[in-house]
Amino acid sequence: MFKRLQYISLWILLISTRGFAQGQLPEGILQTSSSLINILLFVIIIVFVGNSIYFQYYKHKNRRARIDRFLYNVERRTRKGYERENKKEARNIKRNIPEKHVRSILEGLIKFEEEKRFLSKGISAQLLAEDMATNVKYLSRVINTHKNKTFPNYLNELRIQYVVERIQKEQRIRKYTIKAIAEELGYHNTETFSKAFYKYTGQKPSNYIKEMETK
Repeated sequence: MFKRLQYISLWILLISTRGFAQGQLPEGILQTSSSLINILLFVIIIVFVGNSIYFQYYKHKNRRARIDRFLYNVERRTRKGYERENKKEARNIKRNIPEKHVRSILEGLIKFEEEKRFLSKGISAQLLAEDMATNVKYLSRVINTHKNKTFPNYLNELRIQYVVERIQKEQRIRKYTIKAIAEELGYHNTETFSKAFYKYTGQKPSNYIKEMETK
């Protein structure tokens, strides 16, 4: 539509200019052509502005939907008690790891999340396994089976979920620098935090904070 209007206006402009140059168009026709060109250019501008507004709205809507899906999926997995849909694989891990160890690790992960120890700087699968009196192999397999992710992804998801909910609810944290937020979440640098935030939300943290401030 936009390109078609451009072609029409250019065609009329070309005819009018050529006719004027050759002295072939009466003054009344030139005035009519000029008015038509002005109208078409006005329509083109309206269409262009309308498309730009729609694109920005659609882009914003997609970003919000992605964040909402991220939070919903985390909540859904929590409500299901961290059970993976693939029950066959869950049974396999029980055969390879004593059931009491699986139960102990799952209880330890619940405590880990409730106490928000995922915000600790330097937390690792090795340190968490030692705290649970188990080994990294068992811990990693339980997380992979019951949460369907690796330990680094599990850790990042907890941190990003935590900070997204705080940004939505607390105006105070929106005044923090990105570096300060990254440090509070346990990240060693802003780049790692920004990449993790973008991975799960589709936005940079600074853009998301600005978006929340305008509401």
